Amino acid sequence: MNDTFRAGKIEDGYVYGYLFRSALFNGQFVLDGGEIEYRTNFAEMWNGEKYVLVEDLTKLPYSEVAGNRAKVLVSQVEAQKRTYPNDESRDAR
Repeated sequence: MNDTFRAGKIEDGYVYGYLFRSALFNGQFVLDGGEIEYRTNFAEMWNGEKYVLVEDLTKLPYSEVAGNRAKVLVSQVEAQKRTYPNDESRDAR
């Protein structure tokens, strides 16, 4: 297990998080870094031993991608702060 993993951590030019499809980006893949989602179609996914580059996430079954730990180069992704309309309780996190 990668003991240094923390969603949202930025280190050595990479941002770490979990992969999902995002409602914020119309179902596109994102790296979920907590309050910020990073839109991406590629990522280095954690396989239990090391990060392995997946150049096109859309070619894998969603069940193999969703929720996986991953990292992407910050310089290669677009970030957007997640917003929750009419739900101030989430801002307290």
